[in-house]
Amino acid sequence: MTNKAVIEWLEIILNEYFGLPFLIDNSKSDELCVTLPSQIGMIKFDMLQQLFFSEGATLPCVQWGPESEKFNSILGFRSLPMPGNDSLPCPLIEQINYNHVIHYDILGLVYWMLSRQEEVGRQDLDKHGRFPATSSHAYKHKYLDRPIVDEWLNILGQVINRQWPKLQLKQHQPQLFVSCDVDRPYLPYSKSFLLTLKTLMGDLAIRKSSQLAINNVRRYFLFRLGRYELDPLMSAIEWIMHVNEKAGNKVAFYFITEQNGSIYNGCYAMDEGIIQYLLRRIHSSGHEIGLHGSYNSFNDREKIISEANVLRKTKYIAGVSQVEIGGRQHYLRWETPETARNLEAAGVVYDASLGYADRPGFRCGTCHEFRMFDPIKGEMLSIRQRPLVLMESSVISSIYMGLGYTDESISYMSELKQRCYKVGGNFSLLWHNSHLMTDEDKTFYLSLIGNEV
Repeated sequence: MTNKAVIEWLEIILNEYFGLPFLIDNSKSDELCVTLPSQIGMIKFDMLQQLFFSEGATLPCVQWGPESEKFNSILGFRSLPMPGNDSLPCPLIEQINYNHVIHYDILGLVYWMLSRQEEVGRQDLDKHGRFPATSSHAYKHKYLDRPIVDEWLNILGQVINRQWPKLQLKQHQPQLFVSCDVDRPYLPYSKSFLLTLKTLMGDLAIRKSSQLAINNVRRYFLFRLGRYELDPLMSAIEWIMHVNEKAGNKVAFYFITEQNGSIYNGCYAMDEGIIQYLLRRIHSSGHEIGLHGSYNSFNDREKIISEANVLRKTKYIAGVSQVEIGGRQHYLRWETPETARNLEAAGVVYDASLGYADRPGFRCGTCHEFRMFDPIKGEMLSIRQRPLVLMESSVISSIYMGLGYTDESISYMSELKQRCYKVGGNFSLLWHNSHLMTDEDKTFYLSLIGNEV
């Protein structure tokens, strides 16, 4: 499937990645040719893989050694996965007359990974209706922790340099994209007298701590007076802003604006004074406020539109002037391409949901932001994707990788960051304020938010 919309979208991907106005000629059914105005010759792809455009296709995967043909591996790996191929052409890349020919469908791979064609119509979902990492081709073939789209585009960049040696390709600067899903902005008993009384009785009768009882009573009365510093979840949000400001980072905070309809949603309302105070506090500190689509909004267009409008109204009432809205879906629930279309209809300019809950890594094969595509209708979308690389609980939690607070855990997280930086991409980090209650959490977090390459 190489229709006009696919070609136009791939041209945008190439142009954004390399910074030059490449054109793709698909006039021949069995090849694609990349050209550049005013430049002699072309780069041909002559082994197109239709499996990249097929719903439910089972793709083989072989490995290619870049060094065998005097190409460099940007991440230093000796081999590069080739989804879609069951054999290895030799050579894979060759010069024929004034052209270079690549016997692997790199553009098809880009389409397959970025459009999430793999996820269309899947039924092997987890209990939250999510396509899990463990069902993915990347996990099964052991490349989920590698941005293989970026790796292959780097190879294509080397071919471009051989074909047109005088060209200057775009040099990407690695960036850190820090975010926090505000599922719980404060502890429930901070604003409830009955819950505070119940907690107080537990402090005295079970935990045998008069100091805890005093602290909880103080927290309640200070909360009523509009002072939130004793609430640990509110304090964690303040801490996130403080440490990231010191590191020179801007943080995106995503809020659930509709709590009804699921036990998995939060326990706060956007018209609460504390929430409006929090929005003003975040905005005045130079950070971003975004939408955390509620649990059941991912496949409900009217719901996500309503939730986005609630956020706009609340920001207006709170005096927050931020115009554009980005966001992430609660529990990372996603249906390709329905969720993207619904968010676009709601006026959300970017989404940051496309990472897996059960494993960190590169769900889209890239750590660069990109314009999204609908693989069912074959249409380009206006909404952009900022792929999620790492959520803290994916590594630490016992229900996922279960590495806990270990050297192995922090080493694994840091390696993902370094791979993003090596390909000039964005290390997209999600860390919940509710997961910053211990010294171990804070130590891990601080080690990841620095901007060093």
